[in-house]
Amino acid sequence: MINIAFDIDGCIVNMDEHFRSIVSSRYNKEYTPAPNWDLSKSYNISNSVCWDILVEVYMNPGNTPIINGAKEVLYKLYNLNNKEEPLQFITARPKWAASMTYSLLDRIIPDIDYQIAFANHKIKYLKDYPYIIEDSPNNVEYFLSQGKIVFMPVYKYNDHLYPCDNHITGSNNLIRITTIASLLNFKEFNLVNR
Repeated sequence: MINIAFDIDGCIVNMDEHFRSIVSSRYNKEYTPAPNWDLSKSYNISNSVCWDILVEVYMNPGNTPIINGAKEVLYKLYNLNNKEEPLQFITARPKWAASMTYSLLDRIIPDIDYQIAFANHKIKYLKDYPYIIEDSPNNVEYFLSQGKIVFMPVYKYNDHLYPCDNHITGSNNLIRITTIASLLNFKEFNLVNR
């Protein structure tokens, strides 16, 4: 059994880079991290412009960069489980973007079985998963409060959470990682039951 679920944006794909390239080219705006990953404040753009850009990002999954090592990690975990169980993705992407989200994952892992939960309240889909890879500061804090072990790729918008010099933080349940590829370095965690 695979014991880890995956957020998509910021963990598997670099949606922020895709978003940033549109804002930079169209509006000549620079990124300044705002609390809780508020994109409109981070780029000093209106909420409606922000939403229009998000829609464009979702509608063009072929332009969203894959995070280095993501594909390899997903295949490795899937193969360690003898291809018996689908990978679980949990995303706050809107349901209307489902077909584009499936296209995005099909581009990355075309021959892996997976399922996606589209939910703002992700915790109800995590009852069978002790681990999650998540980058949203709000979600990370909530998952920690629910006893989950969170692998958090560190970005400017979340690096204020439990800062430390090493990967494992004072919270004991938050593991700061540089990228998803770092997951393979944590052999002490039972990410897959064989």
